[in-house]
Amino acid sequence: MELIDRLFNEVKDQHIPDDENIELVVANFLQGYTRNDLLRILDNLPDDELYALTSTYLVEELRKKVANLED
Repeated sequence: MELIDRLFNEVKDQHIPDDENIELVVANFLQGYTRNDLLRILDNLPDDELYALTSTYLVEELRKKVANLED
C-alpha cells in the first residue's frame, strides 16, 4: 500500500518504543492529508487492501464497544 510505504519511509530510522507511540506517529502523519487526499487514496486501493483496511477498523471498533459493555 502506497500510504504505508510513505509512512514507513518517514519513520524507519526512528525508534518507536511502543504501540502508543505508533498511534501518535500515525496521527501526526495523517495530519498532512486532507479528507479529499485520504478519499483519493482509498479510491485507488485494490479491493483486497480496501477490504483489509475496513475489516481492521471494524474489528477495532467492535472490540472497543464490547470492552465498554464489560466495564
